[in-house]
Amino acid sequence: MLAPCLLFVSCLREPLKPDPAPPQFLFSAGDTIELVSDAPVRAAPNAFATSLGTQLKGAKGRIVSPTGIVDTDGDNTRYWNIDFLSTTPDGWVSGIYLMPSGGSIPTFYVSPTGSTSNDGSSPSQAWPLQHALAGAPDPSTGSPRIHAGDRIYLLDGNYDMIGNTSFEPTSAVNGTSSRRTTFRAAPGAHPVLRLNAADCINANNAATLLHVGPAVAWVTFQDLELVNIATSRSDPDPADISCHDYRRDGIFNEGDHIAFVSLLLHDLGIAVFNGDNADGAEFDGNIVFNNGWQKSDGSTDGHGLYFHSTTGVTARGNVIFNQYGYGIHVYSGTANTLNNVTLSGNVSFNNGSLGPQASSCASNILLGGETSTTGDVVTGNMTYFGAPERSGMCNNVKIGWDAAAINGAVQVSDNYFVGKGTDASPWDLVVFMSHWTSATVTNNTLIGCKPGGSCAGTLVATTHCLTSGPLGTIWSWTGNKQYRDPASYSWNYFVSPACTTYSQQQTFTTWKNGTQLGLSDQTFSAAPTAQQVFSWGSSFDPNRATVVVYNWTGAGDFTVDLTGKLAAGTYRVFNVMNLSAPVGSPVTYGGSGSITLPISLVTPTNPIGSPFDPPFADDINFNVYILRP
Repeated sequence: MLAPCLLFVSCLREPLKPDPAPPQFLFSAGDTIELVSDAPVRAAPNAFATSLGTQLKGAKGRIVSPTGIVDTDGDNTRYWNIDFLSTTPDGWVSGIYLMPSGGSIPTFYVSPTGSTSNDGSSPSQAWPLQHALAGAPDPSTGSPRIHAGDRIYLLDGNYDMIGNTSFEPTSAVNGTSSRRTTFRAAPGAHPVLRLNAADCINANNAATLLHVGPAVAWVTFQDLELVNIATSRSDPDPADISCHDYRRDGIFNEGDHIAFVSLLLHDLGIAVFNGDNADGAEFDGNIVFNNGWQKSDGSTDGHGLYFHSTTGVTARGNVIFNQYGYGIHVYSGTANTLNNVTLSGNVSFNNGSLGPQASSCASNILLGGETSTTGDVVTGNMTYFGAPERSGMCNNVKIGWDAAAINGAVQVSDNYFVGKGTDASPWDLVVFMSHWTSATVTNNTLIGCKPGGSCAGTLVATTHCLTSGPLGTIWSWTGNKQYRDPASYSWNYFVSPACTTYSQQQTFTTWKNGTQLGLSDQTFSAAPTAQQVFSWGSSFDPNRATVVVYNWTGAGDFTVDLTGKLAAGTYRVFNVMNLSAPVGSPVTYGGSGSITLPISLVTPTNPIGSPFDPPFADDINFNVYILRP
């Protein structure tokens, strides 16, 4: 029997209340909108811009701006310039407050015990989930009863995958660029999509709990839990050595403009796989942990977010930790593409730390593979490796691959990367960068030493093998902070265009002079001594915020400014290492300014069925919290 709150959405889900904010719609100039709740109006498309006043729920207006503008410096939502029809002020309003004018969003219901003979109009008339995913065809005409922009509420309970048949939406539920169709938890409900399987069938779509095919577009999945409850964590069959789905994948996305929002993805094989031609996918605010398995040769596999991409994929504000394999794994062999990947504001930590040690090697973030990539952005992300390092934890962050593929352009900015890999060279790096014809690396913080951890190993390694001159002639590397004694031998690089001569480890000055990188970087001989706190809101839900604390002082509390990131209200606080119950008492936030929260340590949640090392103990130096009603 599962322990109470093992299915964690029940613990994170807000209490029953009126309809939550709708999915964010996309509008065109001239469209008429209506406010779903009272909304602040701002002078510019930014949560920190001057407030011009408040428009009340139900106020209507017309879109002035031809396209919305995403507030990348504030709450990450899309703002629209609105001319309100009867009242002032006019100005910019976040899309989380907007819906097309003309009434409420059509809403239908599904449940684990639903019937295809029902009409879906109420909880007592709920449909089965797969029936709704197929558009809920009318039994008389066969025409779908779900249309673009509709909202489908999943009621309480377990939605079990039967055999190898995935939950699979069809094109009948497609939304549009201005009217997304949304499948999400009903208010107060905790729907769980689950399977109970541990075998190898080597067929991605058949092995996947939720498969979104290439004909599906503009659909959002929000506030759901996906889990494999099978207790087997080891594949004993040597014939399965190339198997990539022993514990089955959580999500296999091939659709266009699909959004996966505030999901819990745990104890699966690979939590998420995004295909080459899945145009414009978004992964926003998901919590991804304890995924993966051990292969028959003793190595481990199973990543958090595994991306291919041609025209673009975005991972924003996700929390990814304790995989058997990589946290973020943007990788491909020679047959696939990796272009236009954006990793923004994610926190990835202690990935590769599960499973039998000395068997595999994984990173918190990998961007690069055996095929070239270009147009990539890695910005505002955070990583952490606990101490003492385990052998499965290798290069903390790897931008580029140490193979023959030559990449195009990448931007790496405003990241906070902490902790080196295992002591075994050459896997002891904080940051590895290789094989880019153009790279902008600016305003990052790189920390190789931390309380309780070793300072041996390499802070930065850079390679290129294309230019006969130093890397500084084709890369821009400026304004970074590097925490490692500059006199230590903690930097290395290749010193010949053929990549035949390796510098081994050098001092910061030798690395800087040899590469002509980091000329304006600052170095520090010890770990930081002040707290560093990061926070962000949800692009889809004004009542959710994530806070990351690097508690270098060892203090018992911290202060965080949530202005523009969290609506006024009373919130429960959860430590992501154990989501079975909130920590401490609820807190009240007034909608602006800072609040002080305690550092609350918990016992980490063990992977289902794992016989191997448990997760790292919760760390006074590093914590991640979620605030929900």
